[in-house]
Formats: sequence, structure tokens, C-alpha cells
Amino acid sequence: MSEKESLHYHPVRAILNEYGIDNPAQMDLTVLVYLNLCEVRGWWNVKTHCCQEMNIFFLSGQSSPSSPREIILPISSTTNLSPADIQQYLHVIKVDNSPTKGLILAVCDTDSTMVFYKITDGLVPPESPEESEQKKGKQFKRMQVRRNHLSHQTQIYLETKVETE
Repeated sequence: MSEKESLHYHPVRAILNEYGIDNPAQMDLTVLVYLNLCEVRGWWNVKTHCCQEMNIFFLSGQSSPSSPREIILPISSTTNLSPADIQQYLHVIKVDNSPTKGLILAVCDTDSTMVFYKITDGLVPPESPEESEQKKGKQFKRMQVRRNHLSHQTQIYLETKVETE
């Protein structure tokens, strides 16, 4: 069974079919993006949604358990988007009737390549220098822990290898 055929039998596709929107191409993109977010990027609480008004599917989820929920709109790389289209997406797409502060466009190519663009309505102020330094510090600590863990695993592997020889 090819990848394309297996998408037709994925449980998420059955959920999307229940919405009653006749947009098979966008349904395929939504399943691909769903799988990418869950299996590749490790997102949390990924859910499917539809916007009847625009005849489209979209997703919501969290990049980490503590991050806010974000809206992801799967689109094809061949889709022509104008600034007016983006404004319409920002103002019409809602989850739980909450206004959208921004959304992530998941641009999908025919070879399953995906590029994610974060779009907001208007300008978003940059982080303060303090917030930026805090994030850098957390990222540095996380990398140190990973590096130490990998070093420890390598050491155990080498010790085990020497013992078995």
C-alpha cells in the first residue's frame, strides 16, 4: 500500500469526513500535517477542526505541554495567497469561538515537504532582552543535559563493548 493510499484509511481522515466538507485535496494535506506535528515534531493535543464558512480544515495543538494552543492551516505550495486571504483566515478561523491572534501556515509540497510560517495580525513586538536571555539560558541548560546524557550513554556502550570482547 502506497503512502497516498494509506492516508485514505487513517483514522484522522474519518474524523475529517464527519465534518461534511467536500475538499479532498485539503483533507489529504490536513492528514499529512497532522502526522508531521504528532510523529515528527512531537506536538501535544493536536486536534482537527473545520471552518464551514471557508470550506477548509485546520488543526490546533501545542508545541510543548506548557505552550499556548496554536492554529495550523494546511495549504498547498501551489495555492496563491493574497494579503486579503490571510486577513480573512485570521478573522474567520476560530477555535471555541475565541478570536485568533495568529496562525501557522503549513505549506505542503507534492513531495510531502512542509514549511511552517507563523502569521499574525499586525506587528508583534519583540521579546524584551531579559526574556531573550532567559530563553537562551534554558536552551543552553537543555543542550548541556542532552550532551551529558549522550556522553554517558556512549561511555556505557563502550564499557559494555569492552566487557563483551
